[in-house]
This record gives sequence, structure tokens and C-alpha cells, in this order.
Amino acid sequence: MNKEGAGFGRASCDACHTRHLFSVDEARQPEACQTCHMGFDHPQWEMYSSSKHGVRYALKVSGRIPGDSAAPTCQTCHMQEGNHEVRTAWGFLAVRTNGLAPYPGESESWWKDRITVLQGLGVLDPQGNPTNRLEMVKNADVARLNTESFDQERARMLKTCMQCHSENFARAELSKADKTIEDGDHLLAEAIKIVAGLYKEGLLKKPAEYKYDFPDLLTFHDAATQSSSACS
Repeated sequence: MNKEGAGFGRASCDACHTRHLFSVDEARQPEACQTCHMGFDHPQWEMYSSSKHGVRYALKVSGRIPGDSAAPTCQTCHMQEGNHEVRTAWGFLAVRTNGLAPYPGESESWWKDRITVLQGLGVLDPQGNPTNRLEMVKNADVARLNTESFDQERARMLKTCMQCHSENFARAELSKADKTIEDGDHLLAEAIKIVAGLYKEGLLKKPAEYKYDFPDLLTFHDAATQSSSACS
């Protein structure tokens, strides 16, 4: 936790338990998460509020469905019993690594796509070797880097889902999410390879701050853009 108070990207206590009130009830509401977990780069609030869980929560709060209706909040699933770790199997970056081989049960094509995504994130260099950013990922614990840690978090989430749903339903829904990530990884990997090829051929100018001939996905906030006249 950050001891210096609220700030961009810092999980200080008063980011959720706002000052003066410092209320547990306030911090338990999903809107407390909205302040940080929203936007085009990490739209968790948009995903929750438009999900069936989020819609039922809104209807429950507005009194349009009974007050005892099941309507899980963000905290119901991700902060059980006040646990502040907020960990998931896929982690914040939705990538996982398992050494130099595919994760058990996944296709080799998905694994290769994820290697390309990790190169786009700057975690691996063009030859597939780890960079200094891998240490940052490890220290921030934003990805599961071995089979055991992924399986542990997946089992914990299954247990969470099964408080309301059957095991078969929970496993099926998580598998759907896995498939969504797989399809997304494939599209992203194709795009990364296309842009990398354009850099290499000199058809697209690589920004000077990019270390490798890959689009650096972690610098999008500062990425240079064409002048407005080019888009008019």
C-alpha cells in the first residue's frame, strides 16, 4: 500500500476508503473500484457494469428487483472476506508463461501467439530472451509465471464461482473466457508482426524511443502520432 496518499496508479487506503469517512461500507461498493479500474486500456468497470452481475446490482440498488436478489459486486469475487490481494489466474496483463513450452492443455499456436504478445510488451526481446521488464512483471506480480501459480488462482476462482453456480457452469464460463483471450492473443500477435515487418522494411518509421523492432505496447500513452493535418 502507498503511504503517501492517493496518486495515479497507487493503491493507497484512501483510494477506496475516502478521507473523513474512511468507510468500509463505501469501499465495499463496486463504484469504489470505478475511479481507477476504467478506461480504454483497462476497462474493468465497463465490463462489470455491463455484465449480468453489474446489471443486477444496478437494478437491486434502484429497487427494481428485490433487495435480497443475488447481485455480486467486484469485491464479492475479488476481495473475499476483505482480502486485499485482488489476484486472478490470468493477472493484470492477461498473459501467462510456462518456461519454454506451452501451458498444459493449450495449443502450440496459442503459445507462439503469446510469445509475440510478450515481445510486443517488451518482456521478451526479438529473439525470445527475457528483458529487464520481466523483472518488473515479477516484482509487480501482474502475471502468473508458472503452472502452479496459475492453477492455484484458477482453483480459488472456481471456488468463488461455486458459491452461486455449479462447478460445471463455472468451469464452462471460465473456459469461454480463456477462449476469448486466445482469440484476442491471435489477433494482437498478427497485428504486432505486421507492424514489426513494416518497421523492418522501412515502410513505417519506428519511434526513436522504441528499443526493438516491435511496437512497444507499454508506451502507448506517450506514443508519437501523426499531425492532425494528416488525419483531416
